[in-house]
Order: sequence, then C-alpha cells, then structure tokens
Amino acid sequence: SVEEGLSQLPRAKRSICFNLLEAALEGIVNDASKWKVLLSQSQSEKSSFCDLVPASVLEKMSSFGSLSASCLHGETDPRCLLQVLRLLNRTQQVMLPLFDSQHYSIGSHMKVEESHPGGKVAFPSVVIFDAVAPYYPVHFTPPKNDPHGITRDMLQNSLMSVLCERGAKYNHFNITEIDNAGGKESGEDETMITLSGRMFLERLDPPKTVMDYDPVSSGSNSEVEDKLDAVRDLSVLLLPSSSENTNPNIRRVTTAFLTELSSSLARVHEQSITSATGSPTTDDATGGLDAEDQISLASSIRQFSSTLAHWLEENGPSSFGFGLNGGEKKAEMIDSSLWEAFVVDIIRRLSPTLGSAPQGLHGRASTAYLASLAAGGGLVTLNKVLQSCIPGFLGVLALLDENREDSTTSTQSSNAKNRDEEKMAAAMRGIAALISSCRVTLGRLERKYRGVKINPHPMLLYSSKIIQKISLALNSIAKHADDSQLSLAAVAALESILTTADLQALNEEDVNSMIKSFSTLASFILQTDDAVIKTSSSDEWKTACARALGALISNGFVDVNAEVSEECHHLCVYAESLLRQTLLSASSPPDVSFDSSCNRYDWIVLAGACSNGPLFVSRRIVFDLCSRIIKDLQMNPFKDDSINFFPLTALSYLVRNGGMNVSISFHEKDGRQSFSFAIIDELCKSVKRKSSANGVTTGERDMQIPIGMSQLKLPLSEAGDWEEANTVIRRAYLILPHLLHAYERTPAISSCKTLIDSIGQVIPPLSEWDEVKLSVCLPLLASILNCSDHVWSKLEASSIDGLKSMTPYLAQFCMSPDHKPYARSSASSCLFSTIFHASNDEEQCDDDEYAIVHQLLDNNVFPALEEAVESLKADVSDLACKETSGFVSASSFSRVEDILNFMSVLGSAAECKGGPYARVGDAIAKFLVELTCTGMAKFSSNREAIELISFTKDGKENPLMNLSAHISILSASAFGNMLSVQNGGPFWRQRITHKTLPTILKALQEQSQSQYPPALGTLAIICHMLCCLPVSVLGGSHVRQFVPTLVAGLVYYSKNTSVVVESEMLSSKASGLLSIVITSLAKMLSNSPDDLTKFMEIIIPSLSLLCASIISNEYIPIQVLVLQCLELATKHPHARNTAQREKEQVVAVLSALVDHPSSIIRHTAVQVRNVWYSTL
Repeated sequence: SVEEGLSQLPRAKRSICFNLLEAALEGIVNDASKWKVLLSQSQSEKSSFCDLVPASVLEKMSSFGSLSASCLHGETDPRCLLQVLRLLNRTQQVMLPLFDSQHYSIGSHMKVEESHPGGKVAFPSVVIFDAVAPYYPVHFTPPKNDPHGITRDMLQNSLMSVLCERGAKYNHFNITEIDNAGGKESGEDETMITLSGRMFLERLDPPKTVMDYDPVSSGSNSEVEDKLDAVRDLSVLLLPSSSENTNPNIRRVTTAFLTELSSSLARVHEQSITSATGSPTTDDATGGLDAEDQISLASSIRQFSSTLAHWLEENGPSSFGFGLNGGEKKAEMIDSSLWEAFVVDIIRRLSPTLGSAPQGLHGRASTAYLASLAAGGGLVTLNKVLQSCIPGFLGVLALLDENREDSTTSTQSSNAKNRDEEKMAAAMRGIAALISSCRVTLGRLERKYRGVKINPHPMLLYSSKIIQKISLALNSIAKHADDSQLSLAAVAALESILTTADLQALNEEDVNSMIKSFSTLASFILQTDDAVIKTSSSDEWKTACARALGALISNGFVDVNAEVSEECHHLCVYAESLLRQTLLSASSPPDVSFDSSCNRYDWIVLAGACSNGPLFVSRRIVFDLCSRIIKDLQMNPFKDDSINFFPLTALSYLVRNGGMNVSISFHEKDGRQSFSFAIIDELCKSVKRKSSANGVTTGERDMQIPIGMSQLKLPLSEAGDWEEANTVIRRAYLILPHLLHAYERTPAISSCKTLIDSIGQVIPPLSEWDEVKLSVCLPLLASILNCSDHVWSKLEASSIDGLKSMTPYLAQFCMSPDHKPYARSSASSCLFSTIFHASNDEEQCDDDEYAIVHQLLDNNVFPALEEAVESLKADVSDLACKETSGFVSASSFSRVEDILNFMSVLGSAAECKGGPYARVGDAIAKFLVELTCTGMAKFSSNREAIELISFTKDGKENPLMNLSAHISILSASAFGNMLSVQNGGPFWRQRITHKTLPTILKALQEQSQSQYPPALGTLAIICHMLCCLPVSVLGGSHVRQFVPTLVAGLVYYSKNTSVVVESEMLSSKASGLLSIVITSLAKMLSNSPDDLTKFMEIIIPSLSLLCASIISNEYIPIQVLVLQCLELATKHPHARNTAQREKEQVVAVLSALVDHPSSIIRHTAVQVRNVWYSTL
C-alpha cells in the first residue's frame, strides 16, 4: 500500500512525494481557471462550472483526497507533518468548491466507490478527519538549536486549518435539507465542521459515563487549561475573525450540534463556577491559582456563547431581529432555527431554576450565563431572556409582600426569614444583572445605528413591577443603615433600572416610589454628622447608596431645554434638589475629624453623576465647586488656615474618578475665560487688587484725600511687596497640588496655549508679581506637557513656537537662585519636554551648530558656569587666606551646583531626543565626567577649558574635610542625574557609558597606584553608574573594576564616621555620597553577589563598624540601608564561612540597636538579627 511504501522512504524522499501531490493540486487550479475562461466566452449562461464537472472526475478527486489523507498515517517528522497538513488544507481549498451539494455530497462517511442515492459523489471529509484527529491537540517541543524553526504554534495552526476547512469557499451547503433528511441518523451531518466541533466539545466536556474514555489531552496541561484551549478552538471554528464579518462554518452545522454545544457550555460554566467557589483562595496558593483559572474559564465560556448568539442573530433573515439588520437582504443568511437551537433551548432549560431557587449554585450560574447571553446577543436574544427570566424573579420577590404581612404577627421563624432573604437577594441581584445586560445591548445598538432609540423599550413591561419591589425592600431601612444582602441587592437594582429604563414612561406611582427610596438612601449619605463613616461594616452599604444617588443625578438631572413628561418632571426636580444638597455637603468639612483613609460618600455621589451623566451635569457640578473655590479665595486672601480646602479636594477627586467630562468642563471657556484661569487669576492677585475698588483701598474709600506739600510721603519700600508676594506664593503652593490632577488630563490641552501666552508675557520676571504668576503657571504647564506623548501631537504650531522662543528665558530662570525651587524645577521640566518633543527645522541640517541645545549652552550655560566657578574660586581663596574653619558662601556653591544640574537636564533631553542632538548629549556627559575625575574639562574646541577644582595632597589624604573634594561631587551628581532619566529608549545610556568609561577607568587606575582614600568625585560616579545601569550595559569586567573602589569607599567611611558629621559644616554632599555607596553595595549583593565574593571579609566588618558608629538620628535612612546590606550578606552563596566568623560581632552590634530610639531601627535590627541567627 501507499502507507507502507511511504513509511520505508527517508524523510527527504517523502517530502518529494508530497511536493508531487501539491503540484497536482496546482494543475487542477490552472485547469479550472482555463475552463472558467472558456465558459465565460460561450453563449450558455445556464450552466455553472460545477454543473459541468463529470462525476468520474469528482470520483478521481475524491480518491486523490483519500490518498493525500493516507499519507499522514504514522507521520512523526515535524517537517513532513507540517507539509502534509498544508497539503490537506490546500486540497480542501481546491476541491471542496467543486462538490456542489445539489449533485454531490460534502461530508459522507461512505467509501469512494459507493454512490449516494441520486448519483451523489462524496468528498472524503471523514477520511481526512480520521487522519488528522489523532494529532489533536499538538504536543510538540522543538529541540534546542533547531535549525528548521518549526514550532508548536505552526503545527497547531496548520492542524486547525484542516479541521476548520480554512479557505475552502463553498456556498451551496443547505443545512436545512440535512436536518429534514434526518440529521445524524442519515449520516448527512458528518462534515468536517461537525466532526471537529464534537471533538472540541469532547475536550471541553468529557463524557462521564464511558469508563474507558481516553482524554484528548496528553496530561501535560491541567484540566482547566485543556478546557480553555477547547473554548479557543471552538471560537476559531465557529466565530468570525477580526478581519471577517462572518464565518461560513456557522452555516455548515446542524441544529442538533448547536443544541449539544449550548448544553455543554452551560454545564461546564456551572462546573467552573462551582469549582471556583469551593476552591481555597487564602491558605493554599495552588488552590487560589486554580480558582482564578476556573473563573477565567467561566468568563471565556460566557464570552464565546454570547458572541456566537450575537452572530447567529445578526446574520439571520431580514425579518429576524425586528428589522434591525437593515433594509437589504443579505446574500447568505443563517436559518433562524440555528439561533433557536443555541439560544431558546438553553433559556427554556435554565429559566425555571431562577423562579424556584436562584440563591443556589445552579441558580447563580444560570443567572450569570443568561445575563451574558442577553448582554452579548442581539435584541431578540435580550427580549427572549427578559421574557423568560424576569417573571420568575418577580415571583420570588413576592415574598416581600408575604413578609410584610407576617411582620405584624411574627409567625415566621428567624431561619425561614433568613432563607427567604437570601432567596430574595439572589432574585434582586439577578434582576440587576439582566437590567445591566439590557443597558449594554441597547448602548451597542444605539452606537451601531447612530443614535436610533429602540421602541418599545425592552424593560417597558417590567419597570413598574421592579420599582415597586425595590421600594418594598428599602422601606424597612428608613431610620438605620442596613448592610444586609437584600438591601445591597435592592440598591444595586435601583441603580441599574435608573440608568436603563425609559424614565419618560414611568407613571406617578413609580416616580413617588423612587423618590421615597432615594430619600431613604440620601439620609445615610448627606447628613452632616455622618458624612464620613469609618466602620468597615457599613462601607459597602454606603458606597452602594452613593452610586445609586449618583445614577439619579446623572439621569434625572436634565437640560433646561429638554421636554419631559409631568411624572418625570417631579423626578427631575428631586434630582436637582439632591444635587444642590450633595454639592453643599461635598464642599463642607465633616463634623468628625477627617482622615485620608475615610471615604467621602458625597464625593462618590458626584463622581458617579459626572462619569455616567451627560456633559451638562459635569458642567453644573464643576461650576458650583469652582465658584465656591473662587469665592473662598476672595474672602480669605492670606489666611492659610482659614482656606476651605474641601471644594478643592472634591474637585481633585472628581477629576481622578469622575471621567473625562470633569476635565472638559474645567478647561472649557465660559464667556471670557475658563474656570481654570479664573482660579489662576485669584491665586496670583495681590492684596491691594483683592481689597481695592477703583484704586482706593477699603480703609480709605470714604476718606478725604489729603492735599498739600506737607502731605508728601516717601514711596513704600519694596520689602513689603516681596513679603506679600511670598505669602501669595506660599498659599498658592498649598492649593496647586489639588489642581495639578486637572492639568494631567488630555482636555487640559485647550488651556495650554493660554498658559504659554501668560508665561511668555512675564518671563523673565520684572516684578514680584511676575514671579508670582510664574510660580503658579509653570507647574501647571509642566503637568500638561508631561501628561502623555499624545499632547504634543495635538498642540497648535503657534504654541510650540511659543515654547521654543521661551527656551533661553526658561534656562535663565532655571539657573537663577533668586526664584522659588518648585518653579525652577517646573521650568526645567518644561524645557526638557520642549527639547524632547518639539521638532526643529535644524534637525534636517548636517551641521547641528544651530540646534537649540547648542544655543542654550553657548549663550546661557557656559557664560553662567564660568562666572559661577570664578566666584567659587574666589570664595575658596578667601577662606584659605583666613585659615579658619568654615565654609564658603552658600550662594556660590549652590550656583555652581544649579548650573551643572541644569546642564545634565539639557544632556539627558538631547540624549533622549536622539539624532544630531545625541552628539551634544555625549559631549555634556564627557564634560561632566572629565570635570569630576580630573578637575578640568573642555566642552569643545572653540571654548576654553573650565577648571573646577585642583587636587592637593591634603585634599587627597582627607577628602571628607576638603572643600575641593566636596565640589567634585557636584559634577558627579549631575552625571548621575543624566543616567537616572527613564525616557528615550534603551540605547543612549549604553552609548554614553561607552564614551565615558575610558576617562573613568583611567582615573581608577591612577588611584589604585596611590595610598590615598578614593576620590569622592570618582567614587560618586561609579556608584551612580552601578545604581542606574544594569550589568549588561556596564559589562561584567567593568563592574569588577569598579568593585575595589566601592569597597575602599565603604572602608573609608566606616573608619571616619565622626569626620562625616564634621564635614556637614562644609556641605551635605559627603553624607549623601555615603547613602549612594550603601545603595550600590545593596544592589550588587542582590543582583551580582559573585563579583563581591573575595571582598566579603572586608565588607561585613565594615558594615558592622558603620552600623555601630552611626548614632545620630539624622542618619536613620543610611542605617536602615546598612542593616539591609547585613541581611543580604547572609544570603551570599560563597560567603557563609566569612559570615560565621563575623557572626558574634555582628549579632552584638545588632543587639545593641534593639534599644535604639527609632522604632524603624529597632524593628529592622530585630529582623536582621533573626536572619543571622536562623541562617548561620
């Protein structure tokens, strides 16, 4: 036989045989195309190409398909297996369209030589399925260093292509004829699609009655993973891909198969929910993961079933679905019986449980499954689910009437009442779930049909009854908070029906019941003595009430021009009254002490109203809050303790949790300006402008202005204006943190141009009030520019040009010590964003001499740096001449530090920008490194070298007390700032590391040959590089060259802790460097401990000595880092012997720290001591 012959051939010759079969298929394709051309030229238009294919030819084609399938038997080589699978799929694509179902059979199980009644010829779909089915699912792990590149996904995709008949276009398969012919009993449904579908179903829902069942999976995957794969395979088989509108396979299955599929999906869905509910989730980690997998499986099943129901309904006849498919009849419609088999039968089977025991696992699983069908299916599916389920839920809720009657006699036992309450709560949650499904479906249809409303509303028949039941459930909690399950479910259902139902169709009784229910809920949220609830038991209840009230405001508060019914008008009036009451409560402080961990439920109400309501609701809320903010700023211009921050905090909360409409309302212009700039204007106003009217102060408004030479007075001192300006800035900085969130959203782009124009008018600042405006506007502008990269694509060209024109002034502002640090930092952030994002025409030039960074360096940075360095040198010389202990002027020292830090900002921005700017960034990095390691650096050939420090013998012997050593840390810190920027891609750090390493390694080599302690500047540089760069960027050899200097620095600090304290009189740079040294050591102990192995005998005693020597409370963070390093030292794989030798000394030091004044040190010391005791 062919199989025996193929099995004896080597792989290469088998591949040649398969190539021969592929060539035969291509010959059929070529002949068919020529035949179609001849038919098009003939006069006959009645005959199609398929009608003219002789039966004898089709029999040969059927034999060819069987032969191709037989080649797969026993094939184990992945290359040949992949080739044969692709051959079989190509066979389906070429031959299946020729087997017209009117004359021939697509999926008979009969042999080729046998004929069907009527002369039909069978395509061997069953033979092909029998050949490929043993390979499902594919379990293949490619060998290491496989040169062929065949993966499991490639084999799985090829196998699925055969099982799904991917690419086979035949449109004459009549599923109705098969069902009428007897379905499975006559063998007509044995097609590739139904066979594959049942194989996938067998994997999803294995039969329980067959004792010798062999699972499809080989056992390498868990049961849940197998079922998830089966759901994905069913989706590939039956659902359309993202690029297709429909899947033709859905028309190639029978109603019997869809009924079986629907039942299996519901059964496995219930099993997964039961398993997830019963799986442990706290103590057993494996059980928790299994529960998560079960939940994921249930979610996948619901997604698949709802999507399939949607496509079955969507592609039905034009009359199917109430005419929502459009006026044109589709060429290929799905018979409505398929939808009925998949949807109606399962609804009919599951819905009775909802009216009898909705609280059980079966009832809850059925509720979730049917709700997903209603949400994902179409309008017909939704109506069918509502019609079958809601009457049952309402029947369960009839117990509310019985309980109300029994409450007077108390004849019902407490256990019975609890059972009834659980049952009613489950029914109420089921109603809420179905209402939410209705909202999802209606929203999808409204978007699809461009705002067309569905009439009549699907909830029209049930809204009134549901509202009455909800009102009955909430009547019992009129005077106290009730967080029972029934109460929570009733509030959730009330929120759902309010956001879904047609409010115009409500009658007076329904409206009155809703108003009564909402009044009950509002009494728990808006009362002043209970605005903040700290008890955890009522948090869920309060949140549910707040969400419901937010839904009322978002849907009941209508525009003034809207036309509403008389009954709905009463609800709208109540919603407006509730909104005013909520705004008053949200803007007022609670009576109890406010804690950040407490919930402001009145804010939750407003956030829900803004997120779910139309834009005019957010406008009303933002208008009220901003008006209160502006009014309070006008009434309390300088009393920081009297400012009411609650409107500010409420607005900040709404920006973060109330959706995009809040930011839009805050930034849109209302008349002359937006609320955002109205608040900015109030923040920047002086006392005279706040308290004056027409230029006359309030104290002098009614006084006669004195006239005469004797009344002349000297002008007021500027000190008063600066004091007033500083007070305004201090108050603004208390308010700005609450406003920044509103400027970190996309709608803030509309305010960007006005901010840029305002800043451009006052920079550089010429008065103290220009300084105030910059201090307020720069942080806001920085927040907008850095909120996302999409901001720059939406900015106007004039705004970008305005930013680029301000860069020189921003640079001067950043480097000047006369301005507020927060404002300077914001200006630096704006400048960084401008360089990084704004495009420049100069980038197209080969010569980057005119690039923006070069201009800033030449015109602003280096002139200021040269002047600052000369001033610093003069101060150092004066200090040396006086021969007294002390420090130079803080202004000259900080001036140099500010300029170097600003240079690092320019360098990092240039590096992140890339292109020609990268060369400027590289030059800045090399300049800073050379300035640190040698004390002198030259930026370019046309500039003179700058000498920052000069190393003396005394400075080398005792760097901690040497001013030059402290100064060298400034440039090292600036270089570290460049490395710490997380932007611009992964390669620019690698490039500047490559360019600066030669200078660093040369300095390390020179220091290794001397007996002096390590230079502080060089030590700072290598520590910054170890902290900011991964080992893959630095290189293992370079890291090992850094380690001796790092260890030497640790030893030097451990022996001179008292000198570190004394060095504070010079600057705080030495103690800051100590923290960087310890941080670098901690990172290496965690990530690359092998590089420290031969130094552990030095590291552990040094850490112990350092830990014992630090006694000042100012160094508590450093001491915590040291303790962390001691703990990491016990985990070193090759330092156990060293740790055991030092154990006694280390434990003694740790025991002494147990009595430390700081609780953090005490707890950390106890933890580290326990580790040393337990691991060694």
